[in-house]
Amino acid sequence: MRGISDVDIFISLKADTTNTLKEVYDSLFSLAQRNGWYPRRQNVSVGVTITVLVAISCRGKVQAGYQNYHSLYLRKRDSWTQTNVDLHVKTVRNSERLRRIRAVKVWRMLHGLDFPSLYLELFTIRSLFRAVSFSPRRERPPCA
Repeated sequence: MRGISDVDIFISLKADTTNTLKEVYDSLFSLAQRNGWYPRRQNVSVGVTITVLVAISCRGKVQAGYQNYHSLYLRKRDSWTQTNVDLHVKTVRNSERLRRIRAVKVWRMLHGLDFPSLYLELFTIRSLFRAVSFSPRRERPPCA
């Protein structure tokens, strides 16, 4: 399907960046507006559409003392959240469920659902893992 794939671009800012997360988010949106990219305010990112490619960019501040943990601005709550982009990418990449995750994302878009990608990806991975783990052909693991 054309026009529904996106590319995520994550920009890591130093922990001592003086701007607030909201100011960083707003400056990215303004930059996209000034360049005529028709930006969309999303929860933790700014989306822009370039012909059929959708690029989504978000900026996060490295949390002091940590290399992979970042603070991201949450527009819908005017607050922030913590993320580990490296762990997120590795979890999804190593899940062996990329095609299914893409299919669920297409389904989400076609139905106009507002559901964060991270949760959608983790839900898909966990659901499909359980479906394979508990199939009748395999011995069921003991309950924990």
